[in-house]
Amino acid sequence: MAEEYQNKTFSEAESFLESCEKHVFRECKFQSVDLTDRVFERCVFESCKFFACRMGASVFRRCRMTNCVFELCSLFDTAFDSCKMTGSVFYEIDCTCFSITGGDWSFTDVRELDFYKMKLCGVNFDHADFTGCCLDQAVFQDCNLSHIKVGNTSAVGTDFRSSTMDGIDFRGIQMKKTKIDLTQAILIASCMGAECI
Repeated sequence: MAEEYQNKTFSEAESFLESCEKHVFRECKFQSVDLTDRVFERCVFESCKFFACRMGASVFRRCRMTNCVFELCSLFDTAFDSCKMTGSVFYEIDCTCFSITGGDWSFTDVRELDFYKMKLCGVNFDHADFTGCCLDQAVFQDCNLSHIKVGNTSAVGTDFRSSTMDGIDFRGIQMKKTKIDLTQAILIASCMGAECI
């Protein structure tokens, strides 16, 4: 049965069902909660804060997690499938082996997250902050990377082909053996001051 919570604090003593569907959490705090191996289906998390939570091997499917804060959480092998994450922030996260399938990650703060060798398809990252991220050997297929913020962002062996990359200051991306298409090559050349005739 779907339940709704407002301004509730969940502590490590709280226990969740293995599967939650259509639950609504607004401005809730999750403090050191064990959410390992849980499935959240079409749940809503609005302006919630997750602090030091264990979320390993959990699945968030078609959830709306907008303007949330994740701090010191373990997202080991956590899957986000077709979720709306707009405006959410990630601080000091263990995201080893986590996955993103589709969804809206626009205006998220994913600074210093590790996307090494990840395959990302159809994800909207419009205006996301990728400062300090490792994107090495990742594949961005049909993603929207328009206006992302970069700086000390590593993209060694990364495949950006077929993704939209308008409005990026490419000087903040370290590229080596990076795969790009012709449109992206023109954008990069223009950013570096070249004139494409």
